[in-house]
Amino acid sequence: MGRTPDYKAAFGCALGANPGFYGQFEQNARNWYTRIQETGLYFNHAIVNPPIDRHLPTDKVKDVYIKLEKETDAGIIVSGAKVVATNSALTHYNMIGFGSAQVMGENPDFALMFVAPMDADGVKLISRASYEMVAGATGSPYDYPLSSRFDEND
Repeated sequence: MGRTPDYKAAFGCALGANPGFYGQFEQNARNWYTRIQETGLYFNHAIVNPPIDRHLPTDKVKDVYIKLEKETDAGIIVSGAKVVATNSALTHYNMIGFGSAQVMGENPDFALMFVAPMDADGVKLISRASYEMVAGATGSPYDYPLSSRFDEND
């Protein structure tokens, strides 16, 4: 097994311990904290932008990174992608954020932090190939000396 559900428990605790960090969305943080605490929801997170032309500023790769498309009374509509969402195939919700202001740039449409259900319309999950399986198929665990033995297949 890869990581267990408790690996993101600290995220839920942080919502309750420091809801003021979320500014005008402080009450949302408190609400999520209570909901997580009462129901035991399993979260993953995705904060890494796809590694496409990393030398370019955000405004030059707008079509790839997560960005705000529209706000509605029911929430926000976004487009774009994130990578490395550990255990996402097993979780209830994904906390989407960003790694740094430098990546985000000056455009506030890229300055998003939100929670999305894994079964929301339009969410697509693409999993990487298992290193363990590849090493077994090629007959050489030496290509992947650690992950062929300790792969987090999540």
